[in-house]
Amino acid sequence: MNFKFENSRITGIKEGYYDYIITLEGELKIGAGHYFMSNSDEYVKAAGKIELDEFGKIKDADLNSGHYQPSYEENEVARQVFRDLGLMSN
Repeated sequence: MNFKFENSRITGIKEGYYDYIITLEGELKIGAGHYFMSNSDEYVKAAGKIELDEFGKIKDADLNSGHYQPSYEENEVARQVFRDLGLMSN
């Protein structure tokens, strides 16, 4: 998926629901298919789905990853990364 971070927003993709992962190296990837985005890595820091609003901000993030089955703590790691990048809308 071809997206960029610009001015604390995600650009290049439309509002909607997307899979995300945060790699062990800390890279945020957005697209479809957690395992595919991870290049078949066994572990990631966090994985789930985000809801992107019309302004390129993340409205919500969850733990919905069938492959990685992330924990509540991993969801909090992801939310903190999103906040640090200025991407959370709330």
